[in-house]
Formats: sequence, structure tokens, C-alpha cells
Amino acid sequence: MMNRMKQWWNRGRRYTGGIHMPGMILLMVVLLTMKNSFMTTETERTLFYEIFKEGKAAFEQAGLIGTAVFQLTDIGNVSDWLVIFFPFIAGYSFVTVLCDDFQSGFVRLAAVRMGSRRYLRRMFRCGILAILVIGITALLLFGIFCRVTCLSIHDLPHEEAAMLYKAIWRKTYTGTSDPTIWNYIYPLLRNNLVILFVMLLEGLISFLLAAATKNKYFSLFVPCMVLYILVKTADSLVERGFRWAEYLSPAAWFVHTPALIVVL
Repeated sequence: MMNRMKQWWNRGRRYTGGIHMPGMILLMVVLLTMKNSFMTTETERTLFYEIFKEGKAAFEQAGLIGTAVFQLTDIGNVSDWLVIFFPFIAGYSFVTVLCDDFQSGFVRLAAVRMGSRRYLRRMFRCGILAILVIGITALLLFGIFCRVTCLSIHDLPHEEAAMLYKAIWRKTYTGTSDPTIWNYIYPLLRNNLVILFVMLLEGLISFLLAAATKNKYFSLFVPCMVLYILVKTADSLVERGFRWAEYLSPAAWFVHTPALIVVL
């Protein structure tokens, strides 16, 4: 059993633990900090800007909006750039190796040796695992980043803490003591699952293109270009009064994804 696990790890780590993975994790964390901080009415103010330009004073003045809990649950303001680059972030460490193996003939030899269906199942599992490793690690690091740089919910007066609870849960807080982080575990997990779902969906597009074209550049950059066009088209149409156009943007998946799809 141990030998089989060791063999699987030796075969799969090229796809799930490549040298490019830390860079993709860092890129995802940086793009997560590009979300709209929502602390002011200026739409260009990102969380990154507020933290490193304005400092703690901005968070203290913002009150409940400046807490780590609010910033982590407010995925409706996640940067469009994160959505646009998801096919690249999710697929880079896996697609580059897979396409190189296609070009070298390694894929054909491996498929003949173990059977094409078995090999495809293994590649699919490795691809999914690579996305999950990148996404989960980046979300954990972003959570730590917010916890260190933003306000703690313990710094809020009881009235503002109750308002924060109502803003996130859409219902009145009835407890006598202040809410704790455990009161927000479900919305935090739910929002992270939504982000992972969108990341998986867009990453699979890169996987399918890699299998069809055997070209890593086409597989990684073309989906990003298509998503960029969709985002810009949606923004332009919404500004002209066409409210339905917001659904053209993949960023809408964050706030309009049905809970059932997330569970699936």
C-alpha cells in the first residue's frame, strides 16, 4: 500500500507540485487584495491601497467595514482581474507540464502502458488537485493577511458588531454577548467554496483546450482574453442602462451562483 502511494505521488507531483505553483498562489493572493475595499465611495480604492497607503486609521474610521470578517465575506467586490486570470492561475502549473508531455510523446507512451482511460482519469484527478492546492492555499493566506492587517471584530462596540452580523447574515443579532468568529464560519466557508467553484470551472476550460490543442500558450491565454472581452462588454452595456448585461460577466458568478451548484 505504501509503495503504491509512493508511486502515485512520484508520478503525480510533476502535475500537482510544480515549481510554478508558489508563483500562482502568490498571484492569486495579490489579485484577491485588489478587491474593492468598500470603505469609501471611491470605486478605485482597493483593499491593497487602503492597507498600504492609508493604514490602520482608515480601518478604524470605517468601523465594521474595516474588519477582517467583512472583507473576507464581501466577495461581491472581488476584482474582475481575479476572474479574468483564473484560467491562467488554475491551469499554469498543470497545463504547462501536460503540454510538454504531449510534445515529447510521454503522454502517448504512458497511455499505451496503462490504458488511455486510466491515464485520462489520473490526469483529471491531478488537474483538480492542482487547482484545489493553489486555491485553498491562496485563500488561507489571504485570510491570514486580512486577519493581520484589518480590524478584529473584538475592536467593535456591541452596536457595530450587531450591525456587522446583520450585514452578513441579513438578520438581527439577538445574543447578549458580542459575536465571535465562530458566528461567521458558515458564510466564510460558503464564500470560499464559491471562489473555488469558479476557479475550478475556469481551470477546466484550460485543461480541455490543452487536451484539444496541445498548445500551452493557446490554452492559458485565450480563455483570459475571452473573459476580458466579456467583462468589458458587460461593464459597457451596464453603464448604458442594460442591467441584464451584468450576467455576461463571469464576475457575476460570485454573487449569482446557486447554492446547489456550489455543493455539487
